Amino acid sequence: MRETTKLAITLALVCGIAAGSLAWVYGVTRPVIEKRAVEEFNASLRTVVPEAETFEKVQSGGKTYYKAIKGGKQVGAAAVTEARGYGSQPMVIVVGTDNEGKLTGVKVVSHSETPGLGARVDSKAFQDQFIGKTAQDAVSVGKDINAISGATISSRAFTAAVKAALTELQGVLGIGPGKAAPIAGVPKDGTYEGEGQGMNGSIKVSVTVKGGKITEVKILEHKETPIISDPALSRIPEAIIAKQSTSVDAVTGATFTSKGIMEAVKNALQGK
Repeated sequence: MRETTKLAITLALVCGIAAGSLAWVYGVTRPVIEKRAVEEFNASLRTVVPEAETFEKVQSGGKTYYKAIKGGKQVGAAAVTEARGYGSQPMVIVVGTDNEGKLTGVKVVSHSETPGLGARVDSKAFQDQFIGKTAQDAVSVGKDINAISGATISSRAFTAAVKAALTELQGVLGIGPGKAAPIAGVPKDGTYEGEGQGMNGSIKVSVTVKGGKITEVKILEHKETPIISDPALSRIPEAIIAKQSTSVDAVTGATFTSKGIMEAVKNALQGK
């Protein structure tokens, strides 16, 4: 019994000393680690908007965006976005634009995509396809963007994330043409069809207009993931009709599907 008690006390002392040592090491290294992380992130911002001298934080909708400043004037903007590809963890991507909303750079901060396949979203050859693109440009994988061979899921996720970031930057910072706004120039009464880019491919919708207002939005075709995308497929059309706008709140957990539906409705009304 005495030996057991001594052993328990010894183990407790060892654990206490170890815990104390770890806490001390963490306290010493934490500021260094945090400083390095900030430096690396700032380097990423400068990579995606090379013209910028400094960046100014802007809060909107619970997210942080970055105005790119040079000589006291805004020269562009940047946003951090995420995409769930083939890996177990989402890709974290920094996207930059100039004042016209044209993409100036993309930087993958972290990802868990398959080495040699999906990991190639970090390659210059793949990312260069997006340079100069705006939120109004078509960026459909297989049509406008060449997918990485053997990594279609990663390619689509990356593309959807970039498209979403371009749209957000326009609406939040007021850069580029066609920023998000209530629907203007609604066509004459009738039914129109349009397509948008979702998480897994094209989303096709039909939009019915009566009396100058949108009265019905139907999802005709899509390749989105069942269950995950279902809330967006039902709620976004309802929200567009209720608000009479192609700019509504995305459904949490189905952002890319939400954005794809909004884009499809907008394209339908504009005859695209």
